[in-house]
Amino acid sequence: MAETLKIENFGPIKKANLKLGKTTVFIGEQSSGKSTIAKLISICRDYELLEYFNPAVKADIDKLLKDRFLKFQILNYFQSQSEFSYENPAYRLSFSDGVFSLIALGEYKAKLEQLNTIHSKGSLLESDEYQEWEKFVRDNITSESPINKTLNANSDKQKIWLFFGFYSRGVVKRASYIPAERILISTLSKSIFSLMTQDIALPKSFIDFASQYESARRRLPELNIDLLGVKFSSGQGPDKIRSFNDDIELDISEASSGIQSAVPLIVTVSGLKRTDHTFPFYDTYVVEEPELSLYPKTQVKLVHFLIDKCTNLENELVITTHSPYVLTALNNLLFAYKTAAKKPDYIKEIDKVTPEASWLNPDEFRAYYVGNGTVNSIIDKDTGLIGDTHLDDASYEVGDVFDALMEIYKD
Repeated sequence: MAETLKIENFGPIKKANLKLGKTTVFIGEQSSGKSTIAKLISICRDYELLEYFNPAVKADIDKLLKDRFLKFQILNYFQSQSEFSYENPAYRLSFSDGVFSLIALGEYKAKLEQLNTIHSKGSLLESDEYQEWEKFVRDNITSESPINKTLNANSDKQKIWLFFGFYSRGVVKRASYIPAERILISTLSKSIFSLMTQDIALPKSFIDFASQYESARRRLPELNIDLLGVKFSSGQGPDKIRSFNDDIELDISEASSGIQSAVPLIVTVSGLKRTDHTFPFYDTYVVEEPELSLYPKTQVKLVHFLIDKCTNLENELVITTHSPYVLTALNNLLFAYKTAAKKPDYIKEIDKVTPEASWLNPDEFRAYYVGNGTVNSIIDKDTGLIGDTHLDDASYEVGDVFDALMEIYKD
């Protein structure tokens, strides 16, 4: 079953009917609704929704979801005629007639019914089903994995939640939302812990990102960032970068705006990315405007990095962008995949042109233009690539102006 999202009359979006991919990209003018959709995807895909299915918790679905919409500052986007429906193979989340609904589907519904039956009869931990599942996990998951820490904890409700989550792995994700406001991290790096522990008037989604960044920088106190030509280091004081070229060290807050925007993104993704099958859940990385303040060549390198790091295994990537360079870079990665599929003997040559680790399977890629309250695919059905007319609308418009002026000039 395809992963779908339907939206009506929510914030700036009047009507949208989307199929989501392993990589999904939204482009459009400012305030068109790109971030609104990206935030909805983050809410709908997030594994924390499984709390509602936990019979030991008895979560309130309205509170569970309203808290998340409030976190992303889109709770007020609901209108009298608002509706949305998100569906993947594990569950359907919807809102209609002022009511939230979350139901399990297919084999996951059967597993949930089994869990509820076990729980109603007594302890899950004593059931044959749990013992069989736990043995499988012990035999196949490394002892360092977070799943084993939960198994060792004495918490029935946590294990019921994990039991269902494990069976829906690869479908249910951990949402890692990386906002455009990440540039503030460089200025606030000395106070990140305070951001997470005190009631500071910043968006909760930004506070969550700051928490993820803090975890990542603890795991990676030093990181060579080749695409930026710098080495990142963190410690007790401000985060620092050192240039590969001139060996000058700066506080990150003293660096260029492009560095201040890109470093928190790269460090977070590098520190949190899933690289093996030892986790019960994978990640949805939602990145707002990766191109912020970056030179076009660097934007391309960053796209390669994101595809390589954020779409491995069952991880997924959502990008919102204004940049034609981002679209062009993605198009080249799609074309590289198609070329290699057609001419497999030339894979090494294609890899030299653009790295194989970042190639994009067109069947797993979606791209949309957001504007005037609607959302439309910009994929050419014949080629499977992004349509030419959407790669650089601004350049075409500027070119038309130049041509008009030239006609007047020559007259």
